[in-house]
Amino acid sequence: IDTHGNNLIAENKKLFAERRDPIVEEICEHVHYIK
Repeated sequence: IDTHGNNLIAENKKLFAERRDPIVEEICEHVHYIK
């Protein structure tokens, strides 16, 4: 779970840095909530 979570977080950070969409922010919040 940790490895997949880290990969998802890295991808979300990339998308957030490129687009900065609120949707990506919501996904990051959900990921942190799961962890």
